[in-house]
Amino acid sequence: MANLSRQDFIDSKPDNQLLHMFDELRYIRNEQSNCSKNLEEFQKSLTQVDQKIGQVINVTNSQTELLRAVAYKSIDLEARSRRNNLIFRGIMETREEDCYAVIADFLESKLDVNSRDVYMARAHRLGKRVQGKKFNRRPIIVNFRLWRY
Repeated sequence: MANLSRQDFIDSKPDNQLLHMFDELRYIRNEQSNCSKNLEEFQKSLTQVDQKIGQVINVTNSQTELLRAVAYKSIDLEARSRRNNLIFRGIMETREEDCYAVIADFLESKLDVNSRDVYMARAHRLGKRVQGKKFNRRPIIVNFRLWRY
């Protein structure tokens, strides 16, 4: 298709003018057809993207539910693992102490419980010892293994 100036178009014969208009119409029709094809391809691509986004949303939702279930199970397991623990506060701390002996003495002298009737799996102070502090009273956590239902 030749670019024809307005004046050349006016100066040309009617037959040439018609031919030029038909050429222009054919060009416009081809461009419109190409645009329609491109639009269809774009719509197909957009549909595929929508489907992929839907799949990602479904996977994300299911993983979120799974993560929530795992978190609840983790909290439950942690709570169950700590159910045999007792924390004793206010007991004076000494250097090189044996927390098992301190708690056994506390059970017998203050609670009137025979320390031989209970099994302490672990006993230790919580937190760091503060250097230079004369009277530390860090809590003692004890894990008891034998209990009755």
